[in-house]
Amino acid sequence: MKLCWWCKEFCYTNSQPDYSEMTPGCSWAMACNKKIWDFNSGTTTQKEFSEMISKAETCSLFEQLTEE
Repeated sequence: MKLCWWCKEFCYTNSQPDYSEMTPGCSWAMACNKKIWDFNSGTTTQKEFSEMISKAETCSLFEQLTEE
């Protein structure tokens, strides 16, 4: 099974700029660089998340991540 996190276009960051316990922001984020799906850590449900990362199975833009 292909999953988005094995795609070169999958982006994960540990935190967004200006994040702290006292300021707006998010302690982490992930995204599809090609905008196939949109993840929000505050509102995306587990079912929605599962559907998002499973889109790689049929995505024409999927490009396998390889070790460099």
